[in-house]
Amino acid sequence: MGKSDRVIAAIIAGEPNASTDPAKIEQNMVECFPEPLRFEVEEDLSISNRQAEPVAADFRIEETGEEGWVSPQAYRAQMQGQGLPAAVIAERLKVHAKRMELMKLKIIAGVILVDLGELTKRDQAYQLELAKKRAKVLRRWLVAVAGLTILAVASSVIALRNAHKVNVLNQAQVKNLHEASWSAFYQADRFFADANTSQDDSVICRKSQEALLQLARAVKFNPNNQVARERFAWELGLRRASLVQSTAILSLQSSAAMATFSNDGKKILTSEADDTVTVWDAETQQRTATCQAGKQIIQTLGREVIDDLAPYAIFSPDASRFLTVSFEKRVEIWDSESGKKIRDLKHPELIAGASYSADGKWILTTCYDSKARIWDVKTAKMIHVLPCPLGVGQENAAFISDGSRVLTLGKSISIFETATGTELQKIEHTSPINTVVCSQQGNIIAGLDKQQR
Repeated sequence: MGKSDRVIAAIIAGEPNASTDPAKIEQNMVECFPEPLRFEVEEDLSISNRQAEPVAADFRIEETGEEGWVSPQAYRAQMQGQGLPAAVIAERLKVHAKRMELMKLKIIAGVILVDLGELTKRDQAYQLELAKKRAKVLRRWLVAVAGLTILAVASSVIALRNAHKVNVLNQAQVKNLHEASWSAFYQADRFFADANTSQDDSVICRKSQEALLQLARAVKFNPNNQVARERFAWELGLRRASLVQSTAILSLQSSAAMATFSNDGKKILTSEADDTVTVWDAETQQRTATCQAGKQIIQTLGREVIDDLAPYAIFSPDASRFLTVSFEKRVEIWDSESGKKIRDLKHPELIAGASYSADGKWILTTCYDSKARIWDVKTAKMIHVLPCPLGVGQENAAFISDGSRVLTLGKSISIFETATGTELQKIEHTSPINTVVCSQQGNIIAGLDKQQR
């Protein structure tokens, strides 16, 4: 009491001077100010008959003088209840938002004793600087999009150049390449799932890169795979924020088919069309080890055809080793420090995929003889052979969670214990399942069949 000149009011409803203005009294208007704001207060705290001039910010609807709204959502709901057109609602909300900002500035100006016009100029200067910053970010974003577009176009050109080579293969081998394309596609799908569920920016970045590389492989194996091509273009644009700007260029001898980081991010593994597989120091960008993986030789029409498809290569979880897969019906295991071959894992037919368990103890391979095989990493011995009914790629067998279990796909999902090969569970389904995604804990499995269910 007694300090009404230091009070800044916010008018939400009612009318100023409605209790003293005869015209307003005749219209039965409701007074918005209490007496201590309408009249000056004496030192003994009694209210005088001298009219005061309170300072107030008017939040009422300017067009109609109706009661004001403290949130645009409430104002929108009220207008929708009146059945107003969407365009009218949008325009009124826009005007209301500007008025809200102006009234907030008026209150701030009164609190800090600054003229409203001066404060408005300051706010406009701030908004201009903010717009400049946004424009700068937009320019950077456009440069990044242009770079990604060039990458997408280059990948499509490479895919088209390799398309004519598929014509020399017989029908069975074309089928194998198509299945390899889907294998890479479903592998990319799993990497995207890992990226989507992670909260670690480095994991999101690495998994997104690995997924895009797998999609590029899917397009390269089968340029007519429209699903893979569209997914590649879509994900490339969608995940541009997950990709880092290149800080160095690795000099390769031939075109690169894939590149992947080790789990600790200290090493890079590249695979080239001339079958060269190289380990790089990620910090110095220097080669630390190089090997020549198995040749990409395909028997067709009674003769050998050497294709420029590069070997598939991945690090072990601790990056001390890496494996490669080629058309020579074997998985080759290499030492990451020296580049020397440690051993071969031979198979009776072409290999569709290979992966390490999370703890690095096991290797899981799938083969076109409709079998999945589990290998002991230390002894290089095959310890279990599991049925993998469709036998069309890596997506038909995978480790679950920590690697203690393996699942295989067909018209059912079969779960096996890795150490013993014992079937723990079999989930029947009405049609062949294309791919599955497991939760990080390994207790939830989601599958997608050929009927998109």
